[in-house]
Amino acid sequence: MRELWRDMVTAWYFLKNIPPLNLAVTGAIAVLALILLFFGRPLYYQWEISRFEPRMLAMYEKGQYGGAVVAGNHILSLNPRHYEANRTLAVLTTRQGSPAALSYWRNVVQLRPNLENHLDRARAAMQFGEFETALAALRSIEEPGRNTFAFHTAALDLSMALERLPQAEHHLIKLSELDPENRETLLLLARARLLHPDEGLRENGLARLHSLLDDKLFRSRALQGLVLYYLSRDPVEALPYARSMMREDSAGAADLWLLLDLFEGRDPLLAEMALEKLSDLAREDPGILAEFVDWHLQKGRESEALAWISSFSVDDTFGRFPVGLAQARIPASLQDWDKLREAIGGHTFRNP
Repeated sequence: MRELWRDMVTAWYFLKNIPPLNLAVTGAIAVLALILLFFGRPLYYQWEISRFEPRMLAMYEKGQYGGAVVAGNHILSLNPRHYEANRTLAVLTTRQGSPAALSYWRNVVQLRPNLENHLDRARAAMQFGEFETALAALRSIEEPGRNTFAFHTAALDLSMALERLPQAEHHLIKLSELDPENRETLLLLARARLLHPDEGLRENGLARLHSLLDDKLFRSRALQGLVLYYLSRDPVEALPYARSMMREDSAGAADLWLLLDLFEGRDPLLAEMALEKLSDLAREDPGILAEFVDWHLQKGRESEALAWISSFSVDDTFGRFPVGLAQARIPASLQDWDKLREAIGGHTFRNP
């Protein structure tokens, strides 16, 4: 306090001895500095954002997600309430599998609380197992948004995740009322009823799934439902449906992992076919490659996992497991494998 008082007195004596003309110039400079401080910075921020927003959106459209994230973070450092930057980062971090996505989605719905944003936030929350957040997002939706196909679909997904079958059936009924000809609803209702404790409703669900086996658009998913149902009862009964599912061109990575687990020890030839298909997908999708490495580690196939990691580019790491970190620590021989396992062992493997 004493030093502050001394500085104030010194400044007063200094100003007192400045000639009037110099004092006027000094005052004008001080006023100009204040104007620039209070008005120049926001104008500069606005100009900087106007430069980076088009870049961010263009890079997002071109699939250059790393650059889009950098641009989005720069925009948010200037204006944390910038809608487009928050939404772009929310979408990308959700795809990346980062829980940070939920904070971006919270900002998005605060800035624009419309139906689409609430539903996207709910879906992201379900992806990360944050079911209370998903429930809160759905409850935030007002009429007439609550009477839409998209709302009841998201609410159905949440009800199924929480195994609340009465609520799931309620939403399925609403969906069938909104679109009576929708075969997607038929499929979902069938799969919901497979989880029902009532045997009659389970049989009804099985019959509905069998009725969809002749529909090319829904055959693969109907087979998946039948495989999952019989797996929970008797894996041997699931094998005929699994073999049919294996022949489907539309079988994705999740289906192939399911089939691989089922076929191992029961049908080595089909297990090898599933592994080959997954290998092809892993070469194209780094997220699946991460799962592939994890699978090899769990099976104790360390040399295979090392080969897969070595085949992937260190530079292309956005939205995937830390390949760059792992490659940087790859030992010259497998004698130091524990170091590599430590480098990647704590990471949750997700599709981007």
